Formats: sequence, structure tokens, C-alpha cells
Amino acid sequence: QALSEHGMTADRTGFEQALERQRIQSREGSSMKGDVFAVGPLKELAAKHRETEFLGYDHLEAKAKVIGILLGGESVSKLEKGLEGLVILDRTPFYAESGGQVGDQGQLSVSKPHGPGLFEVVDTQKGEGLILHRGRMADGELSVGDAVTATVEKRHRRSTMRHHTATHLLHAALR
Repeated sequence: QALSEHGMTADRTGFEQALERQRIQSREGSSMKGDVFAVGPLKELAAKHRETEFLGYDHLEAKAKVIGILLGGESVSKLEKGLEGLVILDRTPFYAESGGQVGDQGQLSVSKPHGPGLFEVVDTQKGEGLILHRGRMADGELSVGDAVTATVEKRHRRSTMRHHTATHLLHAALR
């Protein structure tokens, strides 16, 4: 229904200004900037590996292989309990932030002879064609070459999809 039918109008200019402020705030608040996107370890990983295969349209869980780990902008061979970093997989069900939709959350789990490892994914973004899983090693350790089970948090994904759809509907109504 049109806003005018309800005696209301849309402040399109105000909406556009608020949207731009949010975009700027989002970029400034991102922890995924700086050296990681410059010439360095991420570019080297992208040169060695093809783009991350995205499986998330059909699967919320998948087996994958760790092809890279970044800690403080540097490439490392493993991530130990308590450390925060970026994990890059050869394939993933995690949706990376794009087109205004936030990235998925979830976990990467690994079984090793000396015990399990659990990496908690708090955000997922793209860089150099690779999908970057940002998070914290909650238990054990994770190494380059490890086989992991990547599991997307279903509730977060559904909530994100609903909000993203609502945003598209709002934009269509404003147009």
C-alpha cells in the first residue's frame, strides 16, 4: 500500500543520508581492513589457490580443507587455543558479507589424534576471491592442511536472510 493512503510521506533524502552514514560507519568499524588486503599473504594465497568454492546455497554444513591461516596480517601454519585470526578454506557453506547482507557465523571443527579443535566463526568476508572466516580458536588447534567440518549457524543465517529480504522490499517500495 502507498504511504499516501495512510497520510504519510517518505523522507527519501533523509533515508539516503542515513544509509550513507551507516555505510561509512560500517566501513570504519570493519576489522577486515589494512595489510590483509594489500600486497601480502592474502594475495599470495589467492595466487596459489583458485577462488573459494561456495556451497552455501545448498548446504549449511560441509567438509573442507584449511588452505591458509592469517594471524595479525601474517600467514601462519597453525592457530592455537585463544588466538583470533582468519581461516581460509578451499570450499565453504559460509556466505561472505556482500550486497549489504552480513556474513555468516558458525564453527569449524577438526578431529586430531591429540584432541579436537574448534574455531568459532564470528564473521565471514571476501578478499581476493577467497572467503575469509574471522574468529577465535575456542579449543585445541587448527593447522593448514587440516580437514574440517564447516557448520553455519542456522538461526543467524535465517535472521540475516529475512532482514536482507526486508531491505530489498523497502528499497523497492521507496523507488
